[in-house]
Amino acid sequence: MGVIKRLYGEIDRLRPAHLSPPPPPSPHVLHGGGGGGGRLSSRRRATTDSYETVSTYHPDNQNERKFAKYVKQEVLKTLVALLYASFSLIICALIMTFVNDKVPDMETYPPLPDMFLDNVPYIDWAMVASEYISMVLMCVFLTICFVHKHRLVILRRFGSLIGTLYLLRAVCMFITVLPVPCKYFKCVKQVHTTAIERIWRVAYIAVSGGMTINGNRICGDYMFSGHTVIITVLNLFIDEYSSNNFQVLKTLGWVANMFGIFFVMAGHEHYSIDVFIAFYLSTRLFLYYHTLADNHHRLRYDGRKVRYWFPLFSYFESNMAGAIPYEYELPFKLPEAVLRKFKDL
Repeated sequence: MGVIKRLYGEIDRLRPAHLSPPPPPSPHVLHGGGGGGGRLSSRRRATTDSYETVSTYHPDNQNERKFAKYVKQEVLKTLVALLYASFSLIICALIMTFVNDKVPDMETYPPLPDMFLDNVPYIDWAMVASEYISMVLMCVFLTICFVHKHRLVILRRFGSLIGTLYLLRAVCMFITVLPVPCKYFKCVKQVHTTAIERIWRVAYIAVSGGMTINGNRICGDYMFSGHTVIITVLNLFIDEYSSNNFQVLKTLGWVANMFGIFFVMAGHEHYSIDVFIAFYLSTRLFLYYHTLADNHHRLRYDGRKVRYWFPLFSYFESNMAGAIPYEYELPFKLPEAVLRKFKDL
């Protein structure tokens, strides 16, 4: 089997560039044992939709991922995505001011039974710890965006996903208001005598990110957890757009993600179902978006369905043809004196 794998790799390497790649061999050839059968890889180039993509094919892996060689930054689309995310956060903050006044009375409606909250004691500093984790992940994410060559594409996708998730969260909060999950909380209804007072309240929640460390104490915004959403999405972007050489960073990101989720529940700020749904929606939407983005140039009939169900995706990813390559550079040029100093080291 090792000889067959090596022969297949050599034939694939010598195949002319204008021919289409051959179908992968049968599974018993791909996964069969044999002496001396090391992994063979070949790089071939294909042109799709005026974008040249570079793909890496491994005989031991039937999944082929195409990396776009030329990626348009498209500043306007990035601005639209960030405005969309900002609009979603403002709408979510507005809904939070309404649901805070509609929370059921704790004397009449006690906390609902919860498998986790009923068996884990309340930790008063847990919610603050989760917010510090989110801030650390945000710093790491912004650092990756700063040094990544295609930083505008990453910010565009981040704004699109965060905006969609927070709009969905606003709808879920508005539809059903759950009782307070913790008996230690004292929810105080905010009295807004004028529209200006409500606007100022919305602005403060939006600017402060709705964090407890900034003095926000909102009741009723339970379904689903916004803290879990931001922690999970930041971790997924760090894992996706950091190089495969940074396995320690990726591992620490997932560890921070799990601890952040645990602290959200240990602080009894949310029901367990709030955290579970937030984690599931964040990961599924991230996977759905990036699967479509990486294979957008291959869509034919299904492209119409994508435009109907995810119109923003069709707009933001209309000129993409493959995954973003791992390319890093500073957004500015270093002075010549600094470059010479680095060369002398």
